[in-house]
Amino acid sequence: MKLIFKTNTYGFHVEITNPLIAARIKEHLPLDSKVIKYNNALCVNINLDVAFGGASLSVREGDVVWDYSNSSLCIYLGSSNVKQDGISLKGIKAGHLLASVEEIRQLNNGDKISVLLLEQKNSYSDSRILSQSEIDSLVKDLLYSKNSK
Repeated sequence: MKLIFKTNTYGFHVEITNPLIAARIKEHLPLDSKVIKYNNALCVNINLDVAFGGASLSVREGDVVWDYSNSSLCIYLGSSNVKQDGISLKGIKAGHLLASVEEIRQLNNGDKISVLLLEQKNSYSDSRILSQSEIDSLVKDLLYSKNSK
């Protein structure tokens, strides 16, 4: 699932690859929040009640982590090893940034930010007319799946 993070002056995309986290975030979109910067990360509070056992032990620049200790989606601005760097992270990798980390460093604590679902374009045209053989095939498949239940 791809998300758009928008401020008054800037926008960037993030891809959420963890299906459980994606499903919970999608339920709350669109949402408005504020930027929080800490622990070499840019975070957006989402207020989801989602907890997972175990934490990511290391993160790379551009990793997106669901930090369930503060109910935030965090984008890491640099690499960190949780054990070596002493970072308190109670989360799980959720996806990755689809933009340059340098571009989002300009955001500041307290900046208003909106999170929206990026609409996926269909790979087909809505105006396409199906042939009779395509319709027959679809009906046959539908009837078969209905009868097999």
